[in-house]
Amino acid sequence: MSKLINQTDALISEAQFQETLVEYAELWGWLVWHDNDSRRNDAGFPDLVMVKGGKIIFAELKRQKRYKISTKQLEWIEALGKASGPNVMAAIWFPSDRDYAEAVLRGEKWGNEDV
Repeated sequence: MSKLINQTDALISEAQFQETLVEYAELWGWLVWHDNDSRRNDAGFPDLVMVKGGKIIFAELKRQKRYKISTKQLEWIEALGKASGPNVMAAIWFPSDRDYAEAVLRGEKWGNEDV
């Protein structure tokens, strides 16, 4: 799938993107977990865990430009993706994915399907 990346997406930091998604998720009733100081944790666990109505999302967030996905981050996302059932999503989201992520959080999409 080809995405049009606008200049605004390219300028958004990972922290700004995360703040926006957390606010949006909480607005739509998701419980959101984020470790504010992950330096003491094992490397690679996704940035956000969001739970609502029997569904759970593990989301690794990245800035649009000059991002780096570590081997451990990929390992976690791939392992969580393989363990995923119909109510579990493991994703890497960029600012250009914002519309899709918001649709998931509103309950309009899940995976590649409309709900």
